[in-house]
Amino acid sequence: MTPLFALFTFVNVWFVTFFFVLAFVVKPDPDASAIEYKAAPKALPWKKVIRINSLISLGITLILALLIKSQLVPLHGLFDNSL
Repeated sequence: MTPLFALFTFVNVWFVTFFFVLAFVVKPDPDASAIEYKAAPKALPWKKVIRINSLISLGITLILALLIKSQLVPLHGLFDNSL
């Protein structure tokens, strides 16, 4: 896996896992008034979300890199135009 391919993989995995992490980190505000939407969080812990998401994405990217390096997921003939 080239560094550029690893970077693109990390960015794609990061954006996919972002919404997964948000679902577990963000909790609704139990003290919301009748005017406010009760499911909206009072404050979003952005640093915590980004940190957790980056660690999960890095782990997934490393696992994918190891699978590609060990050739369990071969990519060498994936883009051949021999149809």
